[in-house]
Amino acid sequence: MKLGDLIKRLCLFLLFLFFTSYACVTLPNPLTTDYIFTTNTDLCAGTYNLNGFSLIAGADNIYLNCNSSVLFNGDPAGAIIIDQRRGIEVRGCFVNVAKKGKGFILSNSTYIKIKNNSINLSNSGFVGIEISNGNNHSIIEKNFLYSERKPALKKGIVLSGDRKRKLLYKNITIKNNIIHYIQYGIQ
Repeated sequence: MKLGDLIKRLCLFLLFLFFTSYACVTLPNPLTTDYIFTTNTDLCAGTYNLNGFSLIAGADNIYLNCNSSVLFNGDPAGAIIIDQRRGIEVRGCFVNVAKKGKGFILSNSTYIKIKNNSINLSNSGFVGIEISNGNNHSIIEKNFLYSERKPALKKGIVLSGDRKRKLLYKNITIKNNIIHYIQYGIQ
């Protein structure tokens, strides 16, 4: 084989690797169990029925990019749960919350970013983002939390802690969020 042909084949192989190395994840639809993401995860754009299950951060220093996917959460549990984690970022999710459910639950975690998401509480959703029990150094930014119906007891962003066990939150930045037609914007 000539050197020129070898270089051409090598270039084609490298181009093939470059264009096929990005792979998005398609969730089972509907989910039949919790989906635990343990590496950087890009969802394939689509509509997913969480069916009462959640997307759960299962490792530190990773992100979940929903790529504008719509997640239907029909359970009181959170659509996306980050518990006892460090360095998680979630972006680009459209979460529809129903049945007194929650969009995001952040608990006992540090250096979390919840950014550029949309949370619809119109279908009996209860809480958009719940930050509780020992969260530190987290950023909640540029999210759109809304309801299309009467805002009866809907809560946009809730900060709660356990004073008895000294599980409070510190250095939480909440900025540039839009909260529309929700009775309690930030509580």
